[in-house]
Amino acid sequence: MEMLTSEPPELTTVIEGQMARLNCTTVPGLTVHWELKGIPLDTSYRRYMDGTDLVIARVLHDQDRGPFTCVVTNTSTGQSVTSKPAYLDIICK
Repeated sequence: MEMLTSEPPELTTVIEGQMARLNCTTVPGLTVHWELKGIPLDTSYRRYMDGTDLVIARVLHDQDRGPFTCVVTNTSTGQSVTSKPAYLDIICK
């Protein structure tokens, strides 16, 4: 079964202080979390999930340099799939 139906783009250009959205689409019923540099992201007012997408409300150059990855897990089988890395090209104001 294909668990990950679309992955985030490899590079997204964003202006520092603006919003960014990284997309990750899965088949229904699976668990999704995002990682930055291999460490699970804690959600906050600045970084949160909208469905399976990661939204960064205000991109910060020193905190949001990738790689970001989307990790999809089938809790019934324990099988996990990790997306290819996604990076933000952050343009400083």
